[in-house]
Order: sequence, then C-alpha cells, then structure tokens
Amino acid sequence: MTFNATLCALALPALALAMPVAATNVDLRVVGSILPDAACAMTVGNGAVNLGRINLSDLNADPTKPTYLGERVVKMEIHCASNTRYALLLSSTSQSAGDELDLGLVSTADQSKVGSLNVLLDGGAALVDGARGYYTFAEAGDLTHASWGPSADSTLPLRTTYAMGFVKTHGSTEAPPAIKDASTRLLVRPSIKPSNEIDLSNEISFAGDMTFEMRYL
Repeated sequence: MTFNATLCALALPALALAMPVAATNVDLRVVGSILPDAACAMTVGNGAVNLGRINLSDLNADPTKPTYLGERVVKMEIHCASNTRYALLLSSTSQSAGDELDLGLVSTADQSKVGSLNVLLDGGAALVDGARGYYTFAEAGDLTHASWGPSADSTLPLRTTYAMGFVKTHGSTEAPPAIKDASTRLLVRPSIKPSNEIDLSNEISFAGDMTFEMRYL
C-alpha cells in the first residue's frame, strides 16, 4: 500500500572415568506438512490512500507542533482456497530509523522526512472464518519456534519487528491456526512534522509505504 500527497589452571587428582558406550542407533526425525492449495489472496483497501493537497493554512498554527491529518480506515481481507496457516510481516522502505512504529512519510525528491505514518489494528474488528477473531503477535524471525500471544482484541499498533496472526480465542498463546478467511480494519494515522522543521519555500510531494508479507507456517 502506498500513501501519497502533495506537500585459571588447577592441579586435580587423577579420576577414573567411565567411557561412554558408543551408540549403535541414531534417530533423525523429519517433519513437514503438505498444503492442498496454499493460494491466498490479500487485499488492503484499494492499494493506496491519497491525502490530497495540503495547503499551508491547513498546517498547525503553532509551528512547533505537528499537524495530524485525521484517521483513515482501510479494510484488510485475506481469502485462502483452503484452510492455511500463515502470519503477516510488515515492512516499509520509508520507515523512520530507530522507530518500529513510525513507517514514515518522506519527500519524493530527496527522501527527507516530512511526517509520520502510524498504522493500528482496529480493536474488535477481526473476523476469522465468519466469527470473531483475535490478534496475536510473535517476534519476527524463526516463526516455526516462535512464542505467540497472548492474543487480544484491543486496538494495537503494527510493528515491523513483529509478525501478526489471527486466532479464534482470546488470551491464546498458540500459533495461528489454519484458517480460510480473515479480515480486519487498519487505522491509518498520518501527520506532518512541525512546520518550522520543513522547508516550505517550494511545493513538497511526499509518500509513505508499507508492505505486508504472508509467511506460511
């Protein structure tokens, strides 16, 4: 989805050690799973949020304070051909350094930061296979051995350092189960830096982006 707009050694006594008996059998366990059809389709709104033209008169009258541009609600839907286990990972090329919550709004001309972009999961809006769902998180990385949850239904910010999944019970510490259909709403909250931190002598075009990766479990 894109967002765009204009604007030591010790001596020890000798010990008799019992030598271990060599093993004659060693087992190696191999596990895996077969997906009947892993095809999932994901949509996030219409793929873009246009903030439109922002005039100087629209900026906060106090030049030391940011200007909040209002909240946009974007629907996310995931439909799989069959029950599938997956998690979602978020990334952004415009993310502010050192801030996993701020995806950033940057000038398209010189990539300087123009504003902030925060995205939250709407509390209570998750649906899993037609019933109420809950959000669960785990640190991004090896999701096969990740610790999940506990799941919740509160409004939560999306972080680029965590994977997100859907579960069917509140307080669950289980990994996301195999599901077919899921949906939720994203609360997109953009803001512009204080005007005294931006060169407003010329028109500024800016944009922000976020990418959702589906990782099969």
